[in-house]
Amino acid sequence: MSLVDAARELNRSDLHARAHLGTMEAAAWCLTVLLDRAGVEIDEDPEDKRKQARRRALMVRHLIERTGTDVLDRFGRATGPQLLAFNPHSARQYASLLLYMRQCHAERDLEGIPS
Repeated sequence: MSLVDAARELNRSDLHARAHLGTMEAAAWCLTVLLDRAGVEIDEDPEDKRKQARRRALMVRHLIERTGTDVLDRFGRATGPQLLAFNPHSARQYASLLLYMRQCHAERDLEGIPS
C-alpha cells in the first residue's frame, strides 16, 4: 500500500484531507508520466547520441524531489501524526521516500541542466 493509498483509507470524508489527497494523486500521476516520458526518450536514443541523458536525469531527479517533497508535506497534513506514529508500514515508506529524495544534489544538479 502506498502513502497515497494509506491517506485515502484514513480520511475519506474530511474535505481538507480530500484536497490534500487529490493533490497527492495528481502528483503520483505526474511522476508516472514523467518517468514514462524519460523512458521513451531513452528508448529513442539508447546510445545517447544526442547527449541528453545527463540533462534528462538531472531534470527527472529534480522534479521527483520537488514533487515528492510536496507529497510528504501533504501526507502529514492529510493524516496528522497517526499513520507515522502507529502504522509501521507507512512510517517506513515515508522514511524511505525521504531518504531517496535526499540523494538529489539540489542546486548542484540544477546548474547542470541548461544547455
